Parts: sequence; C-alpha cells; structure tokens
Amino acid sequence: MPLIRLAQLFAAAGHTLYGVGGMVRNPLLGLPVTDNDVTSSMTPGEVMAMCRDKGIKYLDIGAAFGMVELHYMGGVFQHTTFRRDTYPTGGGHRPQAVSYSGDINEDAFRRDFTVNAIYKNILTGSITDPTGGMQDLKNRLLRATSKDPAVIMGDDALRIMRMARFASELGFEVERGTLEAARACAAGLADISPERIREELDRILLSDAKYGIPGGPYRGLELLDNLEALDVILPELAKGRGVAQKPQYHKYDVLHHCFHAVDCIEPSLTLRLAALLHDVGKPLCFTVDDRGVGHFYGHPKVSAELAETACRRLRMDKRTAHQVVTLVQWHDRDIPRTEKAIA
Repeated sequence: MPLIRLAQLFAAAGHTLYGVGGMVRNPLLGLPVTDNDVTSSMTPGEVMAMCRDKGIKYLDIGAAFGMVELHYMGGVFQHTTFRRDTYPTGGGHRPQAVSYSGDINEDAFRRDFTVNAIYKNILTGSITDPTGGMQDLKNRLLRATSKDPAVIMGDDALRIMRMARFASELGFEVERGTLEAARACAAGLADISPERIREELDRILLSDAKYGIPGGPYRGLELLDNLEALDVILPELAKGRGVAQKPQYHKYDVLHHCFHAVDCIEPSLTLRLAALLHDVGKPLCFTVDDRGVGHFYGHPKVSAELAETACRRLRMDKRTAHQVVTLVQWHDRDIPRTEKAIA
C-alpha cells in the first residue's frame, strides 16, 4: 500500500507520518475518503530532500507554508509540516508567518475545527485527538479548535464558508460559541479573494452530491444567511430576506424561495447557481397596485442584470456566467418544447 510504504520512509528518517482531516474523519463517519492529507514534524526542505534521495516525484505547492505534494506509487498525498501560524492584524486567508513545530498539539490547535484535527498514525493506526474531535464526531458537531472561537474565525474568515460547507456536506450542527464567533467575524469575508469565496459557494451548492446527504445546499445557505455572511458575499440575494410573495403562489419570502429552488434542482452547478439567483431582482421591482396587491413586474430582466454583476464579482468563468445569466433572464418565460426554441 503506497501510504504504508511512504510512512515507512518517514519512520526511517526519524519521523511519524499521520493522516489528518478528511482522511481520518470520513472513515470514522462511514464515508469515503476524498482528501489525502498527511502531516509530520519533517520540514518541507527535509521532505523534498528525502524525495530526491528516494526518487519520489514531488511538487512544491506551498513550501513556505509547510506544504509539499508527494506522488508515490500511484498515490498523491499533500504533506504539511506541524506548524504554528501567525495571522496579520484583522485576519486574512494566509498566515503572515509560519514556524515549524515538533509538537502535534500545537499543530492541532492552529487548525479550523476539532473534527479536522484528529490524527491517525499511518503505521500503527493509533488515534491522537488533542482538541476533542472524536466526541464532536459522535455528536455530529462542528466546533472551533480554540477555546476562543473568535481567534479561529478572526484569523481567517474563509473558515466561515468552510464551516457552512462542512455543515452542508456532513449534515452537522455548529456549536453555539463557534456559531456566534462566525457571526461576529462575517464582515471579514470582504477581505477574502472572490475566487476562494466562489470555490466554497460552489461546494455548498453541490454538497448533497458529495456524500449523498440530502438537504445540504439549503442547510449551508440558511447558515450563511443566519450568520449575515450572505450580506457580504451575495448582497443582491440577501435583499430578498423578508420580502413576502403572493401566498397563493409562494410559501416563502424571496430569499428562502431561492434556497428551496436550489434544493429542487438536480446537482448541476450551472442550474443551481441560476436557481439561487433567479429572483434577485424582485426586491427592486416590487410595486403595489391600486387594489393594494403587490407585483414584481419586469423582475427577470433586473434579476439577470444583478446575476451578471454577482457572477463578475465572484470571478466566474465566462461560459458559466453566460449560461447562468441566460437562464435567469428566461426563467419566467414559457419556452416551447421544440428543438428550435431551446437552441
């Protein structure tokens, strides 16, 4: 087995190789492994030197942050050295400074959530759990590793998006202190790159397809709304919060109607993005007639314009953005079911 053989090479060099993150968490939940993250006290320079000596292919995917990708016996593994992180004042996605550590406990407490900070010795199978992640797995709970969750969320606001994604994919609840810290730090998402935001949003929208847990997209979107993170990443969509619709046609306000629409669409990213944004223009188009009846006349066109703005801000690729905007613009039209009309 490639991973065992790799661990033996680390052991011969005087280091213990551990699996961490999804490699450990998922099997404990009965889910397939989707991440090959490994860690040890071996520094990036030592890892790369060992690879050169043993003829192992490797890629420097962030050695300054302790990360080296190993290609060994047909397997691909991301190795990160035990480390301590120092973030800039006000937070940011990347640490300002990284110092390597021989202490697995220090490494655990710089990670995001306890369920992602469980370590498995590759050779012996023994578990090291410095932050209490095993109990949180049993309780299906997401909890920040630090006793002060504001440190975890404040250091890197992208962890708020990751939290929503893990809740979506795994069907987990979020511990109250972690939830409140995320809400307090939600404004920090404005400092995260649009590409990172979009990547996590895409994963939330397709979260039910990853492990087959139903209701994932709605769970993640509702969480982002409750945290007021939606106001930062998709302000156009957030404006639909509390905007009522005709009860004979719609059970939910505009925002939650969009959330439910996502859940009703097959797991196609383009279709779910279009479903999420299809009514974002309604709040701007709301009018009341002489009889006191509310209307959203012209909302498909305005929704398409706002959807285009959102796609551009999130740095979406041109093809996907075009398809999403087109679907939004036409979503309220009855298109004839003919090849010519659809083309």
